Amino acid sequence: MNRRGVATEGHPYNLFENTTMMMKARALVPMVFVADVERSIEFYRHLGFEVGDTFAADEAPKPTWAWLFSNICRIGSA
Repeated sequence: MNRRGVATEGHPYNLFENTTMMMKARALVPMVFVADVERSIEFYRHLGFEVGDTFAADEAPKPTWAWLFSNICRIGSA
């Protein structure tokens, strides 16, 4: 992953496959809007998901966004 937490080419969590003519999507990641991102993270951890990345806006004490994954499944929470 690069410094922004984006998977680079060849990385197992890279969602896109580069071809000479076009970029081909390999996954669709749904975004779930929730009241409490930390609570959502804990819920999905109980289902076997791991945290791939989080973001807290403007010095917020809690994350305002999270990216979670489990095997080939990915989900965003905001």
